[in-house]
Amino acid sequence: MYALGDKISSAEVLRIIQRTVSPDRVTMTIKAILRNGLIQPVGPLPPDWTEGQELVVEDPEVAVAASEVEQWSREIEAAAAKLPAEEHDRFRRAMDDIERESKETVRREWGLP
Repeated sequence: MYALGDKISSAEVLRIIQRTVSPDRVTMTIKAILRNGLIQPVGPLPPDWTEGQELVVEDPEVAVAASEVEQWSREIEAAAAKLPAEEHDRFRRAMDDIERESKETVRREWGLP
């Protein structure tokens, strides 16, 4: 896919991540039980769900194969290795800013100094 030393943009890294995480569907987990052959939700359903809407039910014990995780990890590592150091620094600064803003928000909401 990429050769060692190739430079790729942060947009390309994001595309790889999105493709890997399945961008064509948004998942929401709803707990339910099987009772008398019917699937019954344990709690309330999201308000935007409509009667007759098709849903996908998956076994909660299904795990991702180790080979899939390893492949994903290799793709991410290869993509990250191609980013210039400035992009890594910019990303770290952005993450630091997000963490700082999050802490400030919580402090403000909780009335802490």
